[in-house]
Formats: sequence, C-alpha cells, structure tokens
Amino acid sequence: MQPLSNIDTLSQSRATPSEQERRQIRLQQREDDKVRGYDQLTDLCRLGEDELAQQLAQQNPQWGYEIREGFVREKEDLQ
Repeated sequence: MQPLSNIDTLSQSRATPSEQERRQIRLQQREDDKVRGYDQLTDLCRLGEDELAQQLAQQNPQWGYEIREGFVREKEDLQ
C-alpha cells in the first residue's frame, strides 16, 4: 500500500459509473439494508425484546416491516 501523499486524486484510474449502474447500486444497498434490518428485528424478537423491535421498525419505515405478536412481518399497505 502506498502513502496517501503519493496518490493522485485527479487521475482517471477508476471509471465513473453510468446512471443505470448507480441506480443498480442504490437498489442493491437498499435491499442489503432491508435484509440487515430484518435480521436485527428477528434477533430482538427472539430475545423477547418485542417493544424494542417495534421501536426499531418504526424508526426505519423504509425496511417495510412491523412487529405483530412477537413476530416480524412485512407491512401491509391499506389503500
């Protein structure tokens, strides 16, 4: 590994991702975040921390989960 002072930050060594690639990366990051959130919620429910899991689910609505009777479920949008 080389020292930071030797790295040229203006060089074109890495290609700039296209808009489609950026969109795909964002979608993958959201999906990864949702999976990690589900894992956290199920762990809390398994430990008997249903209220804490409910709070975490409410703080992260982008995950799309809710806690019902000690279980993690996907939210059902009523429209």
